[in-house]
Amino acid sequence: MERDARASRPARHPAGPPRRVVLFGGWSQGPREKARQRLIDALVSGGLEVATPQVATDLAEKPDLVVTVGGDGTLLDAVRRFRVWDVPFFSVNAGHLGFLSAVSMDQVDLAVEHIRAGTWVEVEAPLLRVVARPAGPDGEELAPREIFCLNDVVVERASPRTLTLAVDVADLEMAPVVGDGLVVATPLGSTAYARAAGGPMIHPSLAAFQVVGLNLHHSAHTRYVDTPMVLPPGHDLQIVNLRPHDRPARLTADGMVAAENFLNCTVSWIDSGVRLAYLPGFSYLKRAEAVLWGPPPAQG
Repeated sequence: MERDARASRPARHPAGPPRRVVLFGGWSQGPREKARQRLIDALVSGGLEVATPQVATDLAEKPDLVVTVGGDGTLLDAVRRFRVWDVPFFSVNAGHLGFLSAVSMDQVDLAVEHIRAGTWVEVEAPLLRVVARPAGPDGEELAPREIFCLNDVVVERASPRTLTLAVDVADLEMAPVVGDGLVVATPLGSTAYARAAGGPMIHPSLAAFQVVGLNLHHSAHTRYVDTPMVLPPGHDLQIVNLRPHDRPARLTADGMVAAENFLNCTVSWIDSGVRLAYLPGFSYLKRAEAVLWGPPPAQG
């Protein structure tokens, strides 16, 4: 795993070979199902105990590693279900982009070799903690919900009408913002929706998160922020829907709807988040080149 001299998140190695592994995903027929079965057979033949729970409470004893088969969505789903275990997540890409994955499906044998030997490397990825206050059918405020995001939290309009949002950063009022919504993303999430909305890529070694507007409206009569903001930990973000009665806002966390009509939320940085496992020598920049930009043109 590459590491800049100033990087805040050095890679670390596991204490030793795993004994118990959880396998999650790979249910659809075709290549995913075949990759899933290859993984199970190879791990079991190597003397490992393999379980396939749906939620953490399905196991009385936590495993040493969670292996996912699918795309980035499968990994994010597994993190939601099994983060309580505080074990590393190793993702086999059987989806479209697989930016967060450790290996592709044609590297299953190599993955099994490193899993059985316990020779993967781990990187601690931060989370966003979101405390959201949704509204009920009649607009009444409901009990707050706490959500943790590895990629991003998105506030977007839930009707054809634009949103008017109040945005405070570290108790400083930065808006109102008028438009389709906002994306708040971690460094890992900076290559997803935030990038599509015009935000910068943030190297995961940096302790910073970003706020990117979605189709913001510019007006000479209102204050607005039309530039993506990159913020340090400790700068809590507060977002308030100023017109929930006639312009509802939907809140999604890592692609899952958390509230169909939210009133307000607070977003804060959680430094000790999720342990992601990769093969030795993994490079974030090489992954970005392969997945996002494509290989360099051939010479000559």
